[in-house]
Amino acid sequence: MKKTVQYLFLTVIILSSCSIKNDQDDRIIKRPVNYIILLDLSDRLLVAGQDERDIHIIQTIYNEFTIKVRRNLVINSEERFQVLIAPQKRTHYNPANYQNKLYLDMRSINPALKLNSIENFGNELKTVLEGLYTEARQGEKNEDYNGSDIWRFFNESLSYLIDSKYDNYLVILTDGYFDFEDYSHQLPEGNRYPTSCFLKDVRSHVNWNQILEEKDLGLIPVKKDFHGLMVCVAEVNPKHDFQYESDLLEYIWKKWCGEMKISDFTFIQRTGLPQTKNLVSEAINKHYEVISLNK
Repeated sequence: MKKTVQYLFLTVIILSSCSIKNDQDDRIIKRPVNYIILLDLSDRLLVAGQDERDIHIIQTIYNEFTIKVRRNLVINSEERFQVLIAPQKRTHYNPANYQNKLYLDMRSINPALKLNSIENFGNELKTVLEGLYTEARQGEKNEDYNGSDIWRFFNESLSYLIDSKYDNYLVILTDGYFDFEDYSHQLPEGNRYPTSCFLKDVRSHVNWNQILEEKDLGLIPVKKDFHGLMVCVAEVNPKHDFQYESDLLEYIWKKWCGEMKISDFTFIQRTGLPQTKNLVSEAINKHYEVISLNK
């Protein structure tokens, strides 16, 4: 009799544990996801194979997106996925034509068509991206390209793209620089700029970080609410022959995001493609699990 009671007691504990685990799993997959991928299509495209790398990384992110869609039941899914192009002057193609094709909002699709929609979008994704990168190539020299205005995207567009009801992810594929020829739309504020032009003043100094701190050099914080946003900057590729260049770029990005209260930030320097894809996936999944479990 005593053994029977013990057995029943253990059974209740195991069933309760399973119930708790299931509750936790439900909480993990409860909130829809909103993926925003921002492309820097400036002179970084001159790096051999950069277009193929970007496309592979975007496909990896889309695969993560489809996994979450299926976990949340396809017919009930409200997930969003979109690829955007950072503002750039005088492009000889229309970015909107591609951005419209690179946007998928499951909430707006008839439940009966959702499964086909995610499959069709995935099948067409590579072709659309290849067309975009082909048109985005403006020449074979750096001066053939205008800079991508990442700061302007944060200031004018990003807050309208994120939703407090979603887990919001922004993945930026960039070399890490804020190189833009014209910042008349946002003049410097003291020692703060919308571009990374100030880096030239510290690049020859070993104590570059001390100089940046003492002079408060950096990017102008955007005065918008980015609470709960995860930012992953990938494909960072230092292009100046300064031994601390990568550290410089990471410093200005972290400081900028920190001042905008973006606490979930990942900085990924260009490395082997398989490693980069894994690091991006880890950043996304880490954020997904931690943020959702705290809801």
